[in-house]
Amino acid sequence: MYQKPIVERVLPVQFTEDEILRFKSALAFHTAEFLRIEKDKKEETKILNLNIKDCKDSIADLSEKIESGFEEKTVPCRVKFDHARDMVFIIRTDTDEVVEEREMTEEERQTELQLHD
Repeated sequence: MYQKPIVERVLPVQFTEDEILRFKSALAFHTAEFLRIEKDKKEETKILNLNIKDCKDSIADLSEKIESGFEEKTVPCRVKFDHARDMVFIIRTDTDEVVEEREMTEEERQTELQLHD
């Protein structure tokens, strides 16, 4: 007896209702997972960007300190009145360097006069 050969072809096949339900369930799962991962990525990106900014700020600050060799700080200073010359001197307490000198104000001169009364 002669048997007809069977050949295969790639052809459209309709999905069953069960298959479609499984696809829908998988789609819902992967959509929720995708949205969760996207949210996590955004949060992590914010954290990483803040860390990058902190590093850049530190690099800029340290580079400026190295380049300039100094930074501005509040330093205690004493005031020295030289009544003989009517001058006021502002002197750093850490280095004894005169950082400002100026003529006495009228009020400062009057203080000297009041002390001698």
